[in-house]
Amino acid sequence: MISFLSPQAFLFFISIPILIYFYIKTRKNNVSLYYPTTHNIKLYFKSSIFVAKDLHFILKTFALIFFIITLARPVIIDTKSNDIGKGYYISLVLDVSPSMLGEDLRPTRLEAAKKTIVEFVNNRQMDKISFVTFATKANVKCPTTLDYKNLSRIISETTYDEDGATAIGIGIATAVDTLRTMPEGSTKIIILLTDGDSNSGEIDPSIAALIAASFGIKIYTIGIGDPKNDDVWVTWDGHRHLMNYTLNEDLLIDIAGTTSARYFNAKNTRMLKDIYETIDNLEKNEIKDDRLFEYKEYYYIFLFIGLFLLLLMFILTNTRYITIP
Repeated sequence: MISFLSPQAFLFFISIPILIYFYIKTRKNNVSLYYPTTHNIKLYFKSSIFVAKDLHFILKTFALIFFIITLARPVIIDTKSNDIGKGYYISLVLDVSPSMLGEDLRPTRLEAAKKTIVEFVNNRQMDKISFVTFATKANVKCPTTLDYKNLSRIISETTYDEDGATAIGIGIATAVDTLRTMPEGSTKIIILLTDGDSNSGEIDPSIAALIAASFGIKIYTIGIGDPKNDDVWVTWDGHRHLMNYTLNEDLLIDIAGTTSARYFNAKNTRMLKDIYETIDNLEKNEIKDDRLFEYKEYYYIFLFIGLFLLLLMFILTNTRYITIP
């Protein structure tokens, strides 16, 4: 089944007729001709309509159409019916605020976290996993899936959010939304990784934890950094700065305790890996579900077509077709 992960991108199609309208309104009676066969130029000047002179606009318009389809993220969905095995439902929640650029974990907190999470994902077999990032806002980067290869790619390509706020409550609430409809009796967990304190968002983290607990969801919290040392070196705009970030361990302990889970502190990369290995040893229950799916993205096909059309436009309008003002 063909679907689109970001169908809202199709709203950009509204711009197509607008661009066509203004192009027609401002279209000059330019002449396009074959180069270097300039002896036919008189023939071209006899008509007020020249198809060749509009070639650049036509190609750019079609390229824009393919770019819009790329933004909509076309996928082919393979529905998994009656998938039975040992596993659980996981939502990986990652803080991507600028403080995650801290260099107390190498090369940065964010890069170390991403690498460790990818290793964790690659060790899965039947666990169905979603991926959520948050700073001021939260985003579901990958819905619940068994496609670990694609999930690992999405995690590896994740970058930090320039907004300096950290909305832990919104991150939890978004992850809860990906898990709340999973079958009753199955193991549902959130693995929340952050390095700071909640200083933004409309949802209080403690309230979000209570909501998770009401759905039988456990939240394992991981705090990156040394809670006794708030000063962290961060490379920003090409310069290193000593920044002060506070790891609120009490909040993370409270969130985990509310959902009958555990809090972990990772002061270095080795500790971070050990934490995920500990979580990896959680008891696994039998799962059976026919509403989840595996999907493969094909956005790159439309991206390549769009780039090819732009390249073709550049070549033709600078070689075979020359526009004379």
